Amino acid sequence: MSKERKNTLRDSVFEKLKALIITGQIPPGGRVTENEIAERLKVSRTPVREAFNRLERDGLVIGRPRQGYIVAEFNLTMFREAFDIRELLDGRATELAAANATAADKARLRDMLAECERLAAIPDRSTREKFEELQVGIDLHRVI
Repeated sequence: MSKERKNTLRDSVFEKLKALIITGQIPPGGRVTENEIAERLKVSRTPVREAFNRLERDGLVIGRPRQGYIVAEFNLTMFREAFDIRELLDGRATELAAANATAADKARLRDMLAECERLAAIPDRSTREKFEELQVGIDLHRVI
């Protein structure tokens, strides 16, 4: 199997397992094993083990020798801390983006802002206009 294929499978298993945890399909405090997940995702244990290692480093699971993994329980303080960190990172990313923005980047931002203002001024928005507004917001975030 090529290295690219291994990385793709490893990443895919990680993303699927992470989604199971985030969506609550494997609830906080829930116990899971490599064998269970390998069987559920129809893959070998190796990419599952690697996914669990990454999830443990990210704080989403806690490894228990010979017992499997326990999904970490989260509380309001943990979420607040995560949002505080995100706020700092987003702020810094915005500073760097602004410092390195080209004239074309700035023009594109002005165009997106004008489009947002145009859409916001429409009193009765259709579904299509709401989608356009959302898309402009997504594009704005990508530029920043």
